Amino acid sequence: MKYYYILAFSFVMMGSAVFCIFKNTSLFEKYHHEGSKTPNATYSIKLNNHGSIAYVTEQQNDEINRYMFLYLGSFLLSGAGIYIYRRKYPKKPLGHFDL
Repeated sequence: MKYYYILAFSFVMMGSAVFCIFKNTSLFEKYHHEGSKTPNATYSIKLNNHGSIAYVTEQQNDEINRYMFLYLGSFLLSGAGIYIYRRKYPKKPLGHFDL
């Protein structure tokens, strides 16, 4: 029964990963749009969006990076949970066909 908890945990982590990647992209687009076109004392971190450069604050850059690392961690934990579940319950063969 505990392996079903691992599978449920994996799906929750996958949902979290999907949420974090969309949140990361949304924040990147928002901060890139609001950012300064030239660097100054507060806007010092460069964001490159397909050749369009904008400068953001360190706090904004840290928030973008935080969601990126949450996405990667959630995705890895989800993959590990699915791997553990599949090791315990391997797929059964569908059948063997001799021609």
